[in-house]
Amino acid sequence: MPQPADGAQQRGVEDSKHEIGKPLARRVGLPSAALGEPRREVSFEGVRAELPEGLRAPAAELPAGVEAAEPEEEQGAVTAVLVVHGMGQQVPFQTLDQVETGLRRLEAEKTAVPVAKQPRSNARAVLLGDKVFERLEMKLTGAHGPAWVHLYEAYWAPLTEGKVTLRDVMGFLLDGGWNGLAKSRESFWRWMFGRRVDFGRQRTAFKLFLGLGVIGVLVLINALVTAVAAVLVASRSSAGWLSPALLSDLTVVIVGLVALLLIFAGLAWKTRWMGFFYLAIASVLASGLALLVLLAWHRLSGTTPWPHPPPGLWWKVLFAVFWLGLLRITLFVRTLLIQYLGDVAAYVAPQKLDRFNALRSEIKSTVTGTAEAIYGALSADGRRFEYESVAVVAHSLGSVVAYDALNALINLDHLKGDRLRVVPRTRLLLTFGSPLDKTAFLFANQSKKTTESREALAAAVQPLIQTYELREFRWVNVFSRKDIISGNLQFYDDAKNPLSKGRLVDNREDPDAATPLYAHVQYWENDLVFRELQAALS
Repeated sequence: MPQPADGAQQRGVEDSKHEIGKPLARRVGLPSAALGEPRREVSFEGVRAELPEGLRAPAAELPAGVEAAEPEEEQGAVTAVLVVHGMGQQVPFQTLDQVETGLRRLEAEKTAVPVAKQPRSNARAVLLGDKVFERLEMKLTGAHGPAWVHLYEAYWAPLTEGKVTLRDVMGFLLDGGWNGLAKSRESFWRWMFGRRVDFGRQRTAFKLFLGLGVIGVLVLINALVTAVAAVLVASRSSAGWLSPALLSDLTVVIVGLVALLLIFAGLAWKTRWMGFFYLAIASVLASGLALLVLLAWHRLSGTTPWPHPPPGLWWKVLFAVFWLGLLRITLFVRTLLIQYLGDVAAYVAPQKLDRFNALRSEIKSTVTGTAEAIYGALSADGRRFEYESVAVVAHSLGSVVAYDALNALINLDHLKGDRLRVVPRTRLLLTFGSPLDKTAFLFANQSKKTTESREALAAAVQPLIQTYELREFRWVNVFSRKDIISGNLQFYDDAKNPLSKGRLVDNREDPDAATPLYAHVQYWENDLVFRELQAALS
């Protein structure tokens, strides 16, 4: 579960415009009288502070034209929003800021009040149970008056930092590719809603072959760049296996590949046509083949396929600068792969035992613990839940984590007599840029030896695919065809089930997430995700 942050983040000051006295956390669900002292609260951005007598701070001044948020005691029903971030080096509160920005943008459109003049959000540090959490409190315009929203973040990014290597990432990608190819030869099925649901053969073999080919070429290029740079640094010139002619040929191929990738990237960004993405893949595969042919030719024949004039001093300098620069780029790309795909490799359960089992459990525990604290929070008098409803919003890999956490919480609540009423109080599960379908297909434990009993046991920890009676809330999935990570979710529904009517995953394609590859993060810039969330909060 999240631990209290240290320094400025614990005090809730870092993201606030005003600092009022010494910050104090508020215990939710415990009356002030039980503490043996007057109720104490500290908040920011225009919210009054309630402190013991004689320690009251002056009211904070707000910019002209900006209204202070309503006092908490005047709030009506409050909805909690749990945001689960995706892969990569996320910083604390980054996703909260993105969700608030998107909702503010739609609020301005709805009310004609510019974002700068809307009531500011309140930043608070609060106690839910025995843990400290930070939240943003927003006032939105609902269908029947003001709608109060509390935004929380399930922050798990630091747990994977430094735990994954490039070898882990490459092994993960290769395992997924080979496993997908094996499944492409037969009909794919899952045990869901009390029966075996068959989805037929998935036509993914060609794309998986392309993916495995690209991975192989990237490994080859990485090894070549490292080896060539080492030779150039050690001897200041080509030597041994790396003749001047081979160095020249390798340089021409790499320069050509870089030029083509830059051209196709620019064209894809401008026209948003996926064809340029596939042309870039073809270029990578062709360059890999050319590199292998050149290495074999120079190694086996001892001659060059065409004449090479002896390189002068300036050419040697240019070669050295180019390959050392290429080494720097390679190291940067390697870091990106580890930071982003490393999170996926560490979290997505593989077909075999591995050293990330404890890490996966820690991530699940962190997010599930945050969700449990939110669902279990009580009002100040301890007589009702703090939140009548909760919405779960998750991006990218965060959708896989959120799916697991919500399943775990529903299971736990059911075993404890539905004390938290998780299912009826869940208003929305909103996933976007989600790889849930891909992970279900590529990394399922199916094989010829897999029995229905084993699959049924795997489904037992996923109540969301056990019975539609536990899918009372809407599940909206936003995706883009230009986003190779996400897709529409098909493997979580049984359309033939009589209870499925109105409870199937609502797949929505975002037409504005239209730039190949970059579409995976374009959802944050567009309105579709926030319109779905706004509709649930109003």
